[in-house]
Amino acid sequence: MPDNPLVLVDGGATPVDPTGTVARWSGIAERDDEYSIPAEVETSCLDIKAEYLSWVDKLGRTSVSGRSLCDALLFEDLGLSAWWLNLVPDAAPLKTENIYKVFKLRALERLYARLNPDGLIYEGRDRRLHETLEAWCATRDQPYRWRRRGAAVRRAGRGPLIRLGRSLPYWVQALAFFLWKLTTRYLPAFFRGPRPAPPDTACQALVVTYFPNIDFDRARDNVFWSHYWQDLPDVLDSLGITPNWVWMHDDTPTCDFSRALTLRQRFNTSGPRGERHYLLEDFVTFGVLRRALWAYAQLWVRGLALRGIRDHFVLPGSNVNFYPLLKHEWRSSVFGTSALSGMLYHSLFDSVLRTLPAQRWCLYVWESQPWEAALISVWRRRQARPIIGYQHATIMPLNLEAFFAPAAYHGSGTASLPMPDVLAINGRGARDLLREVGYPDDKVAVVEALRYPQVTRRASASSSRGRTLLAIGGYLKSETEFLLRILNDAADLIRYAGFTRVLVRGHPFGPSSMIHGPLPLRIPHETVATPLDRLLSDTDFALVSNSTSAVLEAIYAGVPVAVCGSVENLNLSPVFGHPGIPFVMNGMQLAAALSSPRCALLPWDYFLVSDRLDRWTTLLSTPGHDAPAAGGKPAP
Repeated sequence: MPDNPLVLVDGGATPVDPTGTVARWSGIAERDDEYSIPAEVETSCLDIKAEYLSWVDKLGRTSVSGRSLCDALLFEDLGLSAWWLNLVPDAAPLKTENIYKVFKLRALERLYARLNPDGLIYEGRDRRLHETLEAWCATRDQPYRWRRRGAAVRRAGRGPLIRLGRSLPYWVQALAFFLWKLTTRYLPAFFRGPRPAPPDTACQALVVTYFPNIDFDRARDNVFWSHYWQDLPDVLDSLGITPNWVWMHDDTPTCDFSRALTLRQRFNTSGPRGERHYLLEDFVTFGVLRRALWAYAQLWVRGLALRGIRDHFVLPGSNVNFYPLLKHEWRSSVFGTSALSGMLYHSLFDSVLRTLPAQRWCLYVWESQPWEAALISVWRRRQARPIIGYQHATIMPLNLEAFFAPAAYHGSGTASLPMPDVLAINGRGARDLLREVGYPDDKVAVVEALRYPQVTRRASASSSRGRTLLAIGGYLKSETEFLLRILNDAADLIRYAGFTRVLVRGHPFGPSSMIHGPLPLRIPHETVATPLDRLLSDTDFALVSNSTSAVLEAIYAGVPVAVCGSVENLNLSPVFGHPGIPFVMNGMQLAAALSSPRCALLPWDYFLVSDRLDRWTTLLSTPGHDAPAAGGKPAP
């Protein structure tokens, strides 16, 4: 072995060989002479982000039998390339921890070049990481050794059944997914009556939205009021537009699919506005399923000719082929569950637009996810009217699924990136991030933020006695567990700082334990589901999970905040890089933030906050080419 190797330690174990330089694959450096790969990612993540987006664009253009990969996956009859349904260009860190591993590999490669060791030793049990490192060292003609040490790798959120399922052939995984959808979604929607009435020609526009995340108090009075859209229905009323709402349901602790069916019927029969509500599953027919399965089978066959694509999983300027890390994402998108899911979405949206009468426009929640590409492509084939994406929350600087390389936004032809005619964004924060990646200004309209106008600043802080700490959970189980760990670590210090009331609020789509409890906390607490704006008015300090945009609502309300650092993932906080906001990793850091709380500031136009929705009125009354110009600049 080399005299001066770089020893990459996975976990908290002490390296076997005292010689060489130690780098921690996970966690922080334990000595001054060690390096932390997560810390290296933190300092270079924006550069690696640019490299990753450039690589995705290059991969889509890679030649396959004389055609680009994007063209090789084009379905002319669908008007869509399956490339845009693939998890690799989707690059969503919230869906797979392997995106973060790619970033760590690139940071490791940069560290290796900086230190210039004469070999690499990996101490850990991640076989896919070992395969990647071994191949990398072979291309560099560098010595390499794998020492199997530490606990076996456990992927986040995967129990024994999920691990068993992931070991099955991909077509079996897809079949199991289809049967699950059939028995838990499609058949219940088909057989449970009464079915939605035929579409009313008076309903003149289509809104596609996530469900539930609604006000259940209003729902008891048969009023549909979505936290995504808030007062937008009032704008539609003023314009004389009655919409068709199509819900994309996801089970939550407060609303399973059965309850969603009940609410759909109640809103349709007793709602005061006359609008129509549908679940996406309401549009399932035998023909819909047959077409989706046929398209999946065609994609599966095409995938057999793409084996050579694995050689192209290399970032610009890098020698590391990370295909072993993204192998599952790629194969699932071509042969497995993700491939079938994309085709089901396309077939279902096609059924929606064949069933509904002609619509003035389509409005949907924009997150740049694969299902959106399916919706846009179907809309282009079935309608000649505008389609509008709405950035309903925030854009996180390191959430790669929101971004593509500049060239992707200026493509042409059926295989190009499906984009809305207008992307309605809620302020300067989103506009600046989109400009950085070259999103066309002429396709952007700045409109009023729908989810934030009701947030008002606290009148004053509470007295030194009885102060309230609000802990806000996130979407991921891992980040929520980390938040609870920090609270436990700081339990005594929280009491010492004068906080006698601790409120814990879960994410609406997060772990059910955050809502139903009990929580493994050593400090007296209350689990609440009160709307955030009401909680913030009586909060003295907020500890917020990493990826949730609730931190911005707290800042707007004038509440001092601290954000939990990222745990084995990219830092997905929307305030990443903000110099005035502490990111905490343990109880001592939280205690320091509590001892000197500061109210952070955002640019005044980060969100365009207004009680009047004039820009929305302009956009939805004339949603064509004039819309971006009408809303192109934030109002003072």
